[in-house]
Amino acid sequence: WIRQAYHPLPRFGDKHALIGSWVVGDRACGMGI
Repeated sequence: WIRQAYHPLPRFGDKHALIGSWVVGDRACGMGI
């Protein structure tokens, strides 16, 4: 199963920052910047 939650992105002027992480069970599996 994949579980996701919405969270508004912080704004820096007219730009946004986003880091996505993947966790399976208790193990970190990936990160996207």
